[in-house]
Amino acid sequence: MASITTRIAIEEDLRDRLVARLDHLRITVSEEARKDVWEALVAYLRVPHRSVRARPRTVHRSRELLARQLAPNVLAALQAVITELERGEDVNQRFTRKHFKADFNDRLYNDLGVHHLHLGPRDAALDKTGRHLMAGGGSDLLCAVFRTDDVYLIDVVDHEGFDQQDFAKVIYDNWKHLLGPAMTGWRIGEKDALSGAVRAQARKAGLSTAVAINGEAFMPGHYMSDGTSAAIVTFADTVLNQHRDMHVWLEEHTDEVITGIAESTGSELGELCLKVWNVDALVDGRIALVEESTGGVFFLEGQGITYKVLLPEKPEGARVVNQAGGR
Repeated sequence: MASITTRIAIEEDLRDRLVARLDHLRITVSEEARKDVWEALVAYLRVPHRSVRARPRTVHRSRELLARQLAPNVLAALQAVITELERGEDVNQRFTRKHFKADFNDRLYNDLGVHHLHLGPRDAALDKTGRHLMAGGGSDLLCAVFRTDDVYLIDVVDHEGFDQQDFAKVIYDNWKHLLGPAMTGWRIGEKDALSGAVRAQARKAGLSTAVAINGEAFMPGHYMSDGTSAAIVTFADTVLNQHRDMHVWLEEHTDEVITGIAESTGSELGELCLKVWNVDALVDGRIALVEESTGGVFFLEGQGITYKVLLPEKPEGARVVNQAGGR
């Protein structure tokens, strides 16, 4: 029977490539991520998960922000940030100083989707890794929720009283849809509803709690006990398990697959030399293993696995040369 690259070797290679990419991007990587493929993938996903793409957005201000009497210097700084948002400038440098730490979890963002932006001048400070320029800090923070074409400005709050703010209530009163659909079958009385300060304490303790306002309950975000977004965990579990399922099928049908490749391409293989095809494609949810000797790629498509040779003159195209079979 012909041999095949082991699953462990494939995952070790993927781990090393993910860590190398993080190192290249100057993103701090934990020792756990350097040792374990799941930790490496989760680490790789954290920063893009909380980053926002630079693009022009329509700016919406809450009633609370419009009514706030800000000092002239703070008002001027706020207007400068609003201009950046409307123009579509990169504002990731205005986020938390821990933004580029791959082991950091922004618990407020993972819970409510709320970012906090520093109002200082651009490129005036370094992040916690000492590798990335960030906006200058200060006691005033702009809290906002980003969507593809819109940004919703909640309020300008003091850094010291940050955890006392009831961001969910402001969102509910101004843009209720940002909290997502109300939980069906749940009615929570006001005496049982948790305040913003109590929910902040629960976030720090790794406890997920519902937002309860006017008897309605919402769960806009989900996170694990360490603060990692549940969406990241689910995605990492799914793509790794699907790659493992593909490998199991290829291992059980190695001889059949090698024969099919020979008949379709003329390539005589003694073994299947496999690795995860493309890190960017993986992050987009594409499940694929490349056979290194031929350059052909096994794709998981629907309920089947398809082997394709990508045409070099047309990188976006592909030619199906062998239908490996269903799972």
